[in-house]
Amino acid sequence: MKIQFTKAAFLIFFALLLTGCLAVGQKIAVTELHNKKTVNISADIHVAKTGKSSTVILLHGCGGPEYPHMKEWINNLNNWGYNAVVPNVIQARGASQICDKPTQVVTAEQGSVDAYEIAKWIKKQDWATDKVAIIGFSFGAWATLHAAEAGYAQRNFSQAPFSAGIAFYPFCNTALLFGRKSAMPLQIHIGSADEWTPPNLCRDLVKNWSMENEYYEYEGAYHGFDMLGVNQYSFPDLRGKRHWLIYDQQATKNSRIRTKAFLDKAFK
Repeated sequence: MKIQFTKAAFLIFFALLLTGCLAVGQKIAVTELHNKKTVNISADIHVAKTGKSSTVILLHGCGGPEYPHMKEWINNLNNWGYNAVVPNVIQARGASQICDKPTQVVTAEQGSVDAYEIAKWIKKQDWATDKVAIIGFSFGAWATLHAAEAGYAQRNFSQAPFSAGIAFYPFCNTALLFGRKSAMPLQIHIGSADEWTPPNLCRDLVKNWSMENEYYEYEGAYHGFDMLGVNQYSFPDLRGKRHWLIYDQQATKNSRIRTKAFLDKAFK
């Protein structure tokens, strides 16, 4: 895998590293599943001030990584002592959003492979330990579930790359039910009122994977419940339907407390 540094980015990288605060854009090369070609994915790197640390990859939803909750998650992770890496898996493939074409530009399976190759790169960096987790949102959470499914991970990953996975309002599609367990510690957060990625599918999944203790369904919460200030319709899905994205303060608070505890345990 090749990383492309510009001279300016290289200098900024080390200047910020010395001050204990880093937010630099990088290009990370990943391989397309369908044609084996290389795609250079942009990723923002946010290094914690605690020195060499565990890292969390934040996988965005179908609208890309520009939603305001990403900045909050970056700040939270850095404050918890963890690095945050935010790739944009759709921009490099010529799209600004994929809500209406979730399998045409980049699939959930491809998203999981992107995360795997990014994790391998992270583990080679001076600011990172060999412990890497994923937090995925919506489409990114769907990719996280694919990365977690034991049979899929065994077929596609030469090693166990992730210390943990956390999926926020994922699409728990029925194909995943054929898997019998998760290849890594896994936690799921979803709202009971989510009509874009229905929680009933996730209930079946967690029962099949015997992970009921790490499944959290928030009463009355909608898709995107952790997006501060958001109360709007989503981009149209592939059927042209729009879905509610509504911030829920209590669900956000509880999910973040549970996420921190889960990461702290996984990264020990």
